[in-house]
Amino acid sequence: MKIELYKIEKDPTTFDVGGRISHIEERPLGDRNFQRGADFIRLEALERRGPLWLCDFVRLRMNHGPSKAGLEQPAQGFGLGDDEGFGEETAFLWDSRNDWCVVQYNHHGVRPNAIADYLGMFIHDAHARLDLMPKIDAGIHAKLRAKKLVTKLSFSVAPQRLSNDDYDCGGGLGAAAKQLSTSDAERVEITISAPARRGLNVRLSDFADWIRQLGGASKGSPVTSAHATARGDLGDKPEVLDILRHRIVTEARMVPGTDRRFSCKDRWDALCRAHENWQNLMI
Repeated sequence: MKIELYKIEKDPTTFDVGGRISHIEERPLGDRNFQRGADFIRLEALERRGPLWLCDFVRLRMNHGPSKAGLEQPAQGFGLGDDEGFGEETAFLWDSRNDWCVVQYNHHGVRPNAIADYLGMFIHDAHARLDLMPKIDAGIHAKLRAKKLVTKLSFSVAPQRLSNDDYDCGGGLGAAAKQLSTSDAERVEITISAPARRGLNVRLSDFADWIRQLGGASKGSPVTSAHATARGDLGDKPEVLDILRHRIVTEARMVPGTDRRFSCKDRWDALCRAHENWQNLMI
């Protein structure tokens, strides 16, 4: 599970984030829903651990979703009512002392900007503008040079946006992506990993250069995300680097329950650990 670090910016600056969260929590579950496009989002659960407020936000995907299937059973749909959808969960930590936030990344879940809009606009006659601003890793370029042992690379592209020149830049990966360009795939994610002792035969600076050649973080770029897990040498702790947007990010190992979900408690615990590890960055 990927985890990112953000800071709340408020307009007006006196906006009471805790008061707004408490107001939403006091309402019945059905009254917490906030429509966003064809779907709905809501604050599902809240727990306070001293100054840390732990929230779980849910996106109700109402238009389409997956089937369920068994090893010896064909895929079949879920029996959903007209007012039911697929719930995508996103854990969120707010430090009430300084407005720093630690957020679970869920590609299909509630994104940080949606959380900010939800909290700021929930009361129709008391709107506030909230922005969740990502913490940028100022040392990213030095880390790209120093992290010699790369154990994992992952990046996502939108195949429909790739040009013929882009495919050529990617070599074998480009040829694979080119085959997908004629499909309906909006996003293709590629992950390459190796054991920690051996690592991948790749230089992070070269990988970063290739991402920039494809368009990097520019508007209209086919690249939607790019991350590397690397360390200086075998004895160092591995670090997740955001190659595309240089955000502060980490990963937590999670074990799903019998229902195939990461439990709320496990996700909150992972956010608390990340919050503790990032204390020196919250300046």
